[in-house]
Amino acid sequence: MSGFRAPFLRRAPRRRLAALRTLRVPAVLAALSLGILAACSTAPKPVAEVVARKNQAAEYSKLGDGFLAKRDYASALRFYEESLRENRAVDYEEGVVISMNSIGRVYLAAGRMDDAEATFREALDYAGPLKNSSLRALSLANLGETHYARGNPEAAMEAFQEALPLSSRDEKTLAVILHDRAVVYRDRGEWDAAETDLRRAAGINQRLKRLSEYGANLFLLGNIAHKRGNDTGALDLLRQALEADRKAENSAGIAADLEALAVLSRGQGGREDAFRYYRRAFDVFVTLDAAAEALRCAEALAALAAELERPGDVSKYREYADRIRASLAASP
Repeated sequence: MSGFRAPFLRRAPRRRLAALRTLRVPAVLAALSLGILAACSTAPKPVAEVVARKNQAAEYSKLGDGFLAKRDYASALRFYEESLRENRAVDYEEGVVISMNSIGRVYLAAGRMDDAEATFREALDYAGPLKNSSLRALSLANLGETHYARGNPEAAMEAFQEALPLSSRDEKTLAVILHDRAVVYRDRGEWDAAETDLRRAAGINQRLKRLSEYGANLFLLGNIAHKRGNDTGALDLLRQALEADRKAENSAGIAADLEALAVLSRGQGGREDAFRYYRRAFDVFVTLDAAAEALRCAEALAALAAELERPGDVSKYREYADRIRASLAASP
């Protein structure tokens, strides 16, 4: 969760999890099952098959991650469902929990809060009996983010606090929870507590070379610096966030960084810098099919172009804004 980054939400087609669909067994197979199951129900799957299916699940998950980063939620969901199917086929419980959490992340990103919460709660239930406590921590963290997105920071903080001690042996999950908790601290105005969590998370993510997550930590630190009246520090942190997101090829993070840099630059009177940052942000948002965010940038660009006496850009970005509004109005 990136805190005050704009929520890059694009509705995905409503689909149920493939793994939760009702299974219907043809009668002829049901008749044969008595003999077949008696013969092989206790036979373990060959090790090679188990390994192969676990590896296939991991590949599907990696593909899903790529599509999620590009905000192609339908494709991400499809590959995460395939990953879940492969993990279930070999009764790989830890993999099942990981796949469920990935599916829930798609729902959360797409604004499907009921689906997200139900999926994270199911993942939490599956994780309960497992020895790997970090999977329970991950499920709790994601559930907490869902509570936060639904406007319930108290429930979110409760989930984060419960998850924190469970993640002590998993630094990646620990960094996520620290960032999430910092968002709630930020909203409460508890700046010192928020900064402590964020700097700890940033140290972990930088060391593990998790650049997108590191960029999110820096972005939120920049937001807090701005709220504390330190815009010079905020600009420096946002430039560092942009550098990290560019190295990670994290388009959504890049767009958010650029827009935030534009807003701060404009607030400090740097209209030329603001125009350039907004233009770059607009270009990235367009490639992400982020219409609402692109519209916001187009409107700011038209206004700045007028102030800078650039009539050609005024006309261009007003036209872009009109076209985006028309597209949004036509969307179901």
